[in-house]
Amino acid sequence: MPSRKKLKDKGKGKQKRGMRQLANATPAEIIRGIHGGKPGAIRALAGFVFRHEGSVPYDELEHDGITEALLKILQRCDESLASVFGSTSDRDMVLLPSFCLSTLVTGATKSHNTEEVCSKIADGISPVIKCMVHERRVFF
Repeated sequence: MPSRKKLKDKGKGKQKRGMRQLANATPAEIIRGIHGGKPGAIRALAGFVFRHEGSVPYDELEHDGITEALLKILQRCDESLASVFGSTSDRDMVLLPSFCLSTLVTGATKSHNTEEVCSKIADGISPVIKCMVHERRVFF
């Protein structure tokens, strides 16, 4: 039977491989990765947004389902942050939930269909609010 360390390392290799696959992916592929629970997909989206700062195509991202994907990630706030965001870095654990929330707000304000995007956010944000208020989560 392999040692616990070897078993633990296999998970890290799979995670790194998944992140490499998404590094040059299109926004639609990244969003599908978020919906599919791929480790590193949210980090790939953050990288895409930061690389295209000032020219992020929010309407295209909305068409691909970014609002639903970010809400799906945030609604998992009762799970460990490492399992949700596919990272064990303390820095990522602080920044990625904040990135998701700020991207939702920015997408809603910059979208040409603000009313519809805000309605989706209002419909899906209640589990996140419950985590923030009732459980007093550190990162949410």
